Amino acid sequence: MPPTVSPAAGPPQTTPSTLMAHLGPVEVETQEWRVPRKVVALKVAATVALAAAAWWVSADTVRLVVACAATLIAAIFAARDLLVPVRLTVDIEGIGVADGFAPLRHVDWKDIVRIRVDSHQRFGITSSLLEIDVDSTLFLFSRNQIDADPEEAAEALRAWKRRASGIG
Repeated sequence: MPPTVSPAAGPPQTTPSTLMAHLGPVEVETQEWRVPRKVVALKVAATVALAAAAWWVSADTVRLVVACAATLIAAIFAARDLLVPVRLTVDIEGIGVADGFAPLRHVDWKDIVRIRVDSHQRFGITSSLLEIDVDSTLFLFSRNQIDADPEEAAEALRAWKRRASGIG
């Protein structure tokens, strides 16, 4: 049923669910996971705060060097998230993984040994990492890198792999 419009309400509001109702099932050709904007904003804010701290302690040489080093490290992490926000992509041919500032590295499905989630609990806090094992390389992704629950991302990757191999 198409969305209804009352004269005072203006144009209809379309959401993915209403679009799906009109279009029927749409086959997605790629899927991507990226660094959340709030994490990028936090890293940029930390860089600014550390730069301010460096200016504040500029009279003391040792503190200035430490503050400048910390500012540089924070700036590098923030720049990486700004320049390469997409950490993981998937399509019918394989996955693309980000490694530092380099462009996404394509990995064919046949080269992926294992996809799993490793969860640890320490001090009452559970942390989970998505692990993608490619021969001698292990790619690790946390929730703060892919803006999704690692278990959900792993299940999506497994579904893509089954689809690529023609199984279900």
